[in-house]
Amino acid sequence: METVTIARVSVLASCYYSERFLAGFLVPSGGADEMARAIIQLIADEQQRRQFGNQARMAAVVRFDAHRMVDDYLAWYREIIMRTRDDNHAEVQL
Repeated sequence: METVTIARVSVLASCYYSERFLAGFLVPSGGADEMARAIIQLIADEQQRRQFGNQARMAAVVRFDAHRMVDDYLAWYREIIMRTRDDNHAEVQL
């Protein structure tokens, strides 16, 4: 993702391993023919490459924004604490 952010590169990925955002083509896992067609299309279409690259950068900037990541971690820590409290409370009640 860091490369996407800095270089504004287009993304080609298998659907199995990829998130769904409009920053590139998604091809089925094991779809070599589909992957080849997508690569050929990107080679031939500079405007599409630039558009995908810009969209990939915007998606990465939003997803990896420092403030958002801190908020996400704080929410995760709170969830862990609440689960731990609930688990400890359930044991005491038994």
